[in-house]
Amino acid sequence: MIKAFISGLFCITLLFHLTAAEQRGINNLPTPPAFLPAGAVTRSPSNIPPYKADSVIVLVYRINFSDKDCPYDEPELNKIHDTTNQMYHEWSGGKFRAIFKVHPQAFNAPNTSDYYYANWGEYVDFCESNINNTGVNFDDPGVTTRILTLAPEFGFNSSAAPPWVSIAGGYEPWVIIHEMGHALALLHANGLEAEEQIIGVEDYEKENMEYGNVYGNMGIGYNLDYGPVYKDYFGWFEPDEVKKLTSTGVYKLYPHDQAVRAHTPIAMTIPSGNGKYTYWLEYRPEDQETREGVLFHLAGYLNNSPGHPRYDARFWDTVSYLLDMTPNSEPNPQWWGDDMKDAALTIGNTFEDPFDGFYIKVLGVNNGVWDENGWVELEVYIPNTYAVSPEPDKKSFKLLLPELFHNEQYDVSAFNVLGKSVTGIDPYHNKVSEGLYIIKITDKKSGEAIVNKKVILSR
Repeated sequence: MIKAFISGLFCITLLFHLTAAEQRGINNLPTPPAFLPAGAVTRSPSNIPPYKADSVIVLVYRINFSDKDCPYDEPELNKIHDTTNQMYHEWSGGKFRAIFKVHPQAFNAPNTSDYYYANWGEYVDFCESNINNTGVNFDDPGVTTRILTLAPEFGFNSSAAPPWVSIAGGYEPWVIIHEMGHALALLHANGLEAEEQIIGVEDYEKENMEYGNVYGNMGIGYNLDYGPVYKDYFGWFEPDEVKKLTSTGVYKLYPHDQAVRAHTPIAMTIPSGNGKYTYWLEYRPEDQETREGVLFHLAGYLNNSPGHPRYDARFWDTVSYLLDMTPNSEPNPQWWGDDMKDAALTIGNTFEDPFDGFYIKVLGVNNGVWDENGWVELEVYIPNTYAVSPEPDKKSFKLLLPELFHNEQYDVSAFNVLGKSVTGIDPYHNKVSEGLYIIKITDKKSGEAIVNKKVILSR
């Protein structure tokens, strides 16, 4: 049983590997190997439920090797843990914290760091036996408890799989949160690489970009906030903070990655036309690369399920995929993540669901406001729906009557969702095709805008 545990965890260790160089921000991550050898998985489908508890207990054990000691004492650990909880507090909107409990004595391993790097299984055995001797079950410490071992660096930085986090060397808050994500059953936040397309055909070997979310902690975003898919996994959103897009309209989306949540919604979801996937939308104004647009994440695509090349039942079945709205803009990048640095859908551009579910255009942002008061405005068209945004009053409804378009008192101008001017618009005589239109109505005599807010009109 222990051997099976070691075998599975060793592969996870390689997958979640971050070298010290990468930790310092050097962009040279290799393509990680598979979870397990081909054909090795016969387990049942992942039935890991989302982790909705408001805290996790983290039992911290320090490890010394015969040639070097764990470089952290308790006061240093307490400072790092305080900073980690400050990040958790901000990212979760005050809904989550880690309760760190540091074992008072370090465990003294009999061999050198190089020895354990070459003999990983013996390191696992050493940790397991010593932790079991403290009265804690290494394999099952409890539903809301996780084990964290902290050692000097010995060939790799960090790895994790439920319920164990192993960190060696660089003990930083963002590393802890990333690895705790794994220990709480999350896989990486990846990128989707479909060459010239935004979404492919669920070909894992060709399309999966491990760590590919360059704007999130569970990808290669280092100290950047979790993305919305994984925040929802933890229950870090209030119901009114996530807008489910179900009808045509103009909507504002506010940031979720700020210390203060000042407005709603701070995330949006919309289903794909084939009903298989869910798009999650987020706005991140602090980063110059994302402040003038919206990021799309796809959930339900290439799920962690039986038949998946890297299936592992210890992890949640949903993987968050960042979509690149300018695919292959860097066909030969110096760093594999460079092509994802322009992933945002920016002002004036439109994304159309390839499964015929909707299209979304970015109208603008709250320019110069890059904090919790920032927003991105989106034009959403969903076939066979009708909506007016903002909600119209009776006057607005009257102005939408067909007679308006034959009235010499008013000027009526219209633009379709792609920004192209439409002339001779006449919904009464069915001269307008199915679509989304922005209607502006002004009084010819006074020049006053009768409808001074954008109105959505679709047939």
